[in-house]
Amino acid sequence: HLRSIHLSHNMIKSLDRNFSLFLKANRLREIYFNNNKFEIIKSFYFSNLTQLVAIFLAFNQISSINPKSFSNLINLNSLDLSHNCLFRLDKKIFENTHNL
Repeated sequence: HLRSIHLSHNMIKSLDRNFSLFLKANRLREIYFNNNKFEIIKSFYFSNLTQLVAIFLAFNQISSINPKSFSNLINLNSLDLSHNCLFRLDKKIFENTHNL
């Protein structure tokens, strides 16, 4: 099974709903999206990836994160959002991520 996927430096702006379903089948543990063009993190991007322990989203253009984006990620213990355009985060974003 695929445990880690590195998609950094690819100019990715968004993800299709089917992308996370594909990754779920592989029990993905780490995902690297550093240095892309994300502006918004939608709720479905990672919702099916319940085995994720690390997400790397540094050096994007993220200005908005849906409050439910990480709600199913109970194993998440590392999240890198550095070097983005975030000014404010909803307090519910990390509601179920007790390992962060």
